[in-house]
Amino acid sequence: MELTKLAPGEFDTVWAAMEEAFPREERRERAEAQRLLHEGRYRVYIAQKDGERVGFITVWELESFTYAEHFVIYAAHRNKGYGAEVLRALKAIYPRLLLEAEPPEDDLKRRRLAFYRRNGFCQNDFPYLQPSYHEPGAEVPLVLMSYPTPLSDPEAAARELYRCVYEKPYPERQA
Repeated sequence: MELTKLAPGEFDTVWAAMEEAFPREERRERAEAQRLLHEGRYRVYIAQKDGERVGFITVWELESFTYAEHFVIYAAHRNKGYGAEVLRALKAIYPRLLLEAEPPEDDLKRRRLAFYRRNGFCQNDFPYLQPSYHEPGAEVPLVLMSYPTPLSDPEAAARELYRCVYEKPYPERQA
């Protein structure tokens, strides 16, 4: 699996897949996503297997860890082990990773958490609410998953996500 940084002019393809894979509540507006491409910390990697695009992953290079924000394997390439290959390739670039996943409320969400655990991620037992990408909007309860070890200070990690990724104050009620 090869991960290559998004090249100029490729944004439209990734954005179309982002709209298909994530509801509006789980992604930024298009203009905001385009703005971030010119920021220093945000990266979009195209996943390619044998020269064919199989998906993408977006990351934030933060102070304490790299945060994987959106991860997509295109429908035609699912269930072939490519998701695990992408994570292996990402771990080779970034030794400390963090991601958010939905709580295990149904079979699909349980399988997703199990996938991340099989790939070396640790589930952190910490009450975490992802802020809304849009105003007004509701916060979403999620699970913080970290690689290669559990977070020593999950609240500090949550504060860093709020400050750097969501550009919002951390709600003290979460503390």
